[in-house]
Amino acid sequence: MERSVAAELSIARETSTTYHVLYRRRSEPGGAVTPWCLHGRDTLQIFLQQCESAGNMDRILTRVEAGLR
Repeated sequence: MERSVAAELSIARETSTTYHVLYRRRSEPGGAVTPWCLHGRDTLQIFLQQCESAGNMDRILTRVEAGLR
């Protein structure tokens, strides 16, 4: 049975085609952080599809492109 897990996702644009992503599951002891370096907007969109709903994805991508966290 699947259960919801609270998590924090931080995305920052490193270059025009590279994104630095940090993912932290709040329910895990010690708050372990998983870092990724994603190349290309399409790869970032695929990653977000696994984490967010479609409405949130557009808003997140807009914020990342604007340089906001």
